[in-house]
Amino acid sequence: MKPREFLQRILFKFLYIKNEKLKQFFISVFFLLLISFIVLAIILVKQNSENRIKKNILEAVSKSRESDGQDIFQEEGSRPAAQGKDGNTSSAGQEKRTLVVFICGEISNPGVYEVADGSRINDLIKAAGGTGINACLELINPAQKLVDGQKVYIPSVEESKDFVFSGGEDNAAICENHGTETININYASKKELETLPGIGSELASRIIQYREMHGGFQNVDELRKVSGIGDKKFSDIKDMITV
Repeated sequence: MKPREFLQRILFKFLYIKNEKLKQFFISVFFLLLISFIVLAIILVKQNSENRIKKNILEAVSKSRESDGQDIFQEEGSRPAAQGKDGNTSSAGQEKRTLVVFICGEISNPGVYEVADGSRINDLIKAAGGTGINACLELINPAQKLVDGQKVYIPSVEESKDFVFSGGEDNAAICENHGTETININYASKKELETLPGIGSELASRIIQYREMHGGFQNVDELRKVSGIGDKKFSDIKDMITV
């Protein structure tokens, strides 16, 4: 049955209802249903239209992002790699540059070491376990920056006699604190510290730990701050150490 015929039959029945109240009731219900149908149709049409608009917007945004991504990729692909001072190409993802250097002479563990770029001779001495007890550090500059392939030689007190300082200083006097009976507590290895009277393995480790935490000893008296170094023990070794 067609909708038109259905409506005609309903209206025909309404017209022949003798009870006026019943007739008005059915007419009211009919118009309410009709209005509800119209409102529902409007809502569905509106939602369909909004969904279509959203879909168009999403497609436009997606195409725009794909286009931007291709442009960025092309731009990065055409960008030349940055070159360092040594002419080698580099990028942000590369590891930090390191230096390969050699240290020998009055040093606990001479050999080739790999250190970070920007390291100084003092850092290399620490990495090599500290200087020997006969080292004369006054002949070198521990604050000097290292360069790749550099050789660092730590001279001894005996060798210092062959050097001539500007101003006519006495080499033996300059390096007297680095004689065979003096240990530099800022550079000495654990084994060298253990040669001091009353300094065992555990106490030597504490001394090394303290100097690493505080950037070295400023003077020999600062050694008292190390746990286990009392006045008597310090008095026994103070003439055998230096900084």
